[in-house]
Amino acid sequence: MDAEHLQTLRELCPPEQLQKLALIMDFASRNKETEIPDPYFGNDAGFQRVLELLGDATEGLLNHVVRSHFPETAAD
Repeated sequence: MDAEHLQTLRELCPPEQLQKLALIMDFASRNKETEIPDPYFGNDAGFQRVLELLGDATEGLLNHVVRSHFPETAAD
């Protein structure tokens, strides 16, 4: 999802749920990119980069979910 998709969702989202919307890269800790690039118009390296970015971001998302919903089990 990119910033344009996020803006569209914000316009459609009930106000009380807005805090739940985010870009996946908001959860990344090892990469500075803010969006996942579209790899379809490049080469294999573009797909590999997407996998690296998503690995970082999904690890951060999982940590966020654990800290938010299971604070007693979260290891800092």
